[in-house]
Amino acid sequence: MGGGVYEWRMDKTLREFMKRLDSQKIGQIVCFSTTGYKNSAIEQMKHIAKEKGIAVNKNELLIKMLLKGHSWLGLEGGNLSDKQIKTIINFTDKIKEELQ
Repeated sequence: MGGGVYEWRMDKTLREFMKRLDSQKIGQIVCFSTTGYKNSAIEQMKHIAKEKGIAVNKNELLIKMLLKGHSWLGLEGGNLSDKQIKTIINFTDKIKEELQ
């Protein structure tokens, strides 16, 4: 379960999606987020999951974009670095391995 941070909060669409989840149909979620520097979206995802009785996997991934793509800075784009891409691949491989 993941998304970005907008105005220091998790994406509104993601928040609304999570609030509609049926906890009876979900074993657990794994949280990930892109952000400028804060972990707030992941913490907010965990909070909503807890409220709904949805288990949260102990692993999480935070990719810091350091203001890339912010419109008030002139859209530079939020392109991932090769190192970030490798981190994501390693993270997803780890999760897949643990869930088998």
